[in-house]
Amino acid sequence: MIPFTHRLAPVPGRDSGPESYQAEWRNQQTGPMSFEAFGKKAFESLQERWRTSQPVGPNGSDTAIFPVIQSGVLGVREEEMVIDRLFDCISESTVPATVDLTSGYFGLYAPYKSRILSSPDSIRWRIVAAAPKANGFYGSKGISGRLPEAYTWLERRFWAAASKAGKISSQDSKVELSEWERQGWTYHAKGIWVRFEEDDSHHGSKPTMSLFGSTNLNSRSANLDTELSFMMVTSSRELSETLAEEVDGIRENASVVGRETWERSERRVRLSTIAMAKMVAGML
Repeated sequence: MIPFTHRLAPVPGRDSGPESYQAEWRNQQTGPMSFEAFGKKAFESLQERWRTSQPVGPNGSDTAIFPVIQSGVLGVREEEMVIDRLFDCISESTVPATVDLTSGYFGLYAPYKSRILSSPDSIRWRIVAAAPKANGFYGSKGISGRLPEAYTWLERRFWAAASKAGKISSQDSKVELSEWERQGWTYHAKGIWVRFEEDDSHHGSKPTMSLFGSTNLNSRSANLDTELSFMMVTSSRELSETLAEEVDGIRENASVVGRETWERSERRVRLSTIAMAKMVAGML
């Protein structure tokens, strides 16, 4: 298969300098601005060849892992389908569940946000986002330096929506929003961990399902970037304990945020930042 990429090729007669090379599009059937349909067809053909070459059925393993591709540019939206089905599974469960979700660039993709806010009260959501100082763009020069502030605005909007939906209260919150911060570190963890509880206490159980990989679970991951993640389901006690330790390690440096957080002077969001964030909302 001819790749959908550019190749850096030397320019005849030019021996040095940046103008001595040029980018050449390698696939002659398409152009760099019109390869989507061809790319999707090639990708689906590759997947089909792989599926037909692999044995199907139980193999005695206690753990199943399968890849999930999301490429909005190519029209490949497996992540959306898998997460939607995962949320169905959690919502339809006859026992309570706790879902841990985190993203270093927290601006939940609208369909995921909707599923969380409309979920049954038997589900407890524990969400961890990056604090401003843990954002990869903190201290950056130029307009990118506004991004931590923009993500504060997205967090604040999510918190307000969750409160309006009755998911956050002083008595029994079903959505807990926290921020991760550690001196000198930036935060890039991402994933979903699901544990089904034996009773209503939401304590004692370990994760048996997890989605992990490159997705930040936001609009950019859904529509602009190409992301590779993996869905894992396990009955292994040892692996479940490791997943629980992973979640505990993340939450060790996380603190719950709320109304008092957004009211602090250092967390105020300028109107110009809000305007910018709205303009590039699909890229955050």
